[in-house]
Amino acid sequence: MWLPYLDVFPSPEAAALPGRLFIWPGVVGPPVDDGEPIRRDVVVWLPPGVPTRAEAVAGETVTGDAPPTLPSVWLHDGQNVFDPQTSFAGHWRGAEALAGLAARGLPVIGIAIGNARERRIHEYSPFSDPRLGGGGADAFLDHLAKTIRPGVLAAFPIDPAPSAAVVAGSSLGGLLALWGVYRRPDLAHHCAAFSPSVWFAGDRLANELRGWRAPTRAHIYLDTGAWERGRPESPWQRFLGFHPGSRRFVRSVRRVHRRLRGSVDHLTLVIDRDGVHNEASWARRLPSALDFVVGGAAGPRRPEARGPHGRLLRSIPHSDHPSSEKDLPSEDLPSEGAGISMA
Repeated sequence: MWLPYLDVFPSPEAAALPGRLFIWPGVVGPPVDDGEPIRRDVVVWLPPGVPTRAEAVAGETVTGDAPPTLPSVWLHDGQNVFDPQTSFAGHWRGAEALAGLAARGLPVIGIAIGNARERRIHEYSPFSDPRLGGGGADAFLDHLAKTIRPGVLAAFPIDPAPSAAVVAGSSLGGLLALWGVYRRPDLAHHCAAFSPSVWFAGDRLANELRGWRAPTRAHIYLDTGAWERGRPESPWQRFLGFHPGSRRFVRSVRRVHRRLRGSVDHLTLVIDRDGVHNEASWARRLPSALDFVVGGAAGPRRPEARGPHGRLLRSIPHSDHPSSEKDLPSEDLPSEGAGISMA
């Protein structure tokens, strides 16, 4: 079932990545709209020196007692996470980001779950949109719980507790990550949502979250770029510092952030002044996001958390947040404070 990654995708770039990669190729999932079953690859990254559960992985041998379990980060759009040769839109430099965590004394195991390609919209969206379709997220989460997760836990030393798991994604993958911690707290308590498409189906996610209480000590990271819908198209847009479509995107993410205030113990929103809707922007923000959310998954194992440039990071408890929308800045791009950071 599990193979060394380089046996399937050999390349100098993959061979040079830090840590070790393993792949479960062609995992079969349920069909979408009565079509062909979805097949996807699942790739696991192990920190340097961390062994597998050898009997489940080709070429591995038993070396002694069972290794201690580690927290985990489960990433959607897995083709884009580790290896540039499998990416369809650029990659996140995930191995480098996770290796950075390990070097700072916080090793975690990364799991990149491939998407359904042309059926991605259906599979990653919890609701049906009149124009775009969708609505298959619950079926995907069920497949994750019944097939993918057991196969991963059998092969690698992962702490099975949902309080030790982070789910992460971007764009529609970010929407799915948020939906996952809301809908399936038995899988993961912590979430990193990069430029999440929470506008989908008329901003319905924000309404769904009304009255929800996240598990105790959950960490949720949200971010968005100032240029999600493109770079400025005129000197006036450049002067204002936003693209009209980007303003609507940011407003949707802020609405979810407001809905989560008081419902999540550790919550932050980052506005990237230079961020656009692409993998390069998400890769740049990934290390700091992991510093924030993995703090929850690591629990008492966590050392003092510092970002990649040594800046001390802090979790923002709900008591630090304003209690109503009127307390937030009225500008489309908010100022720092109120659980909001400008990067």
